[in-house]
Amino acid sequence: MNLPILINTNCELDEFIKFWSKLYSYHLESLYNDRIQKMEYTLDDLQQLFIWKNGMNLSFQKQNSLEKKVLAKLEIINKLKTKQDFELIEFEQNFNNLTAVWKIFLLHIIRPDRYPIYDQHINRAFNFIHRLDYKNISADSITNKSKELFYFNTYLSFIHSLDNCNLKTLDEAFFAFGQFINTKTYAQMVK
Repeated sequence: MNLPILINTNCELDEFIKFWSKLYSYHLESLYNDRIQKMEYTLDDLQQLFIWKNGMNLSFQKQNSLEKKVLAKLEIINKLKTKQDFELIEFEQNFNNLTAVWKIFLLHIIRPDRYPIYDQHINRAFNFIHRLDYKNISADSITNKSKELFYFNTYLSFIHSLDNCNLKTLDEAFFAFGQFINTKTYAQMVK
């Protein structure tokens, strides 16, 4: 298998993003694309965005959590969305009881131009690119606190250091690559 932009130390990040974002595929993408740029969300918009993030309908427990911790705060979410800038402390005070992935995703849907998406695939791709341990990154291997520390202390600094980077395209590239390096195909390639 010849993937020219897999382990090429001379590859520029923009080449990497262009190559790997083309390999991104997600069956629920329209749920995201149809809503993310709205200036104000409805309850259904938030519901559909969280289904997109979950990759399927929410379980009873997740749905209950979404209703109590997110949907019940629709007015706060829309208020934050309209602000040019808001302090993370304001966000944290209202949404501190969410898991790290949902908290970061909510932050993303409030300000998709400033806060990228986070998941295990993004974390794995970032670690691989920066020559950090990527093999032990999974949904269950990292604590919520560690996910938030990585996102707010490391990943955001990296993202904000990039010039004119489309965050959605970067997310698609990191997601596709992070998934790929977690496959048996990749493991066999590097043996």
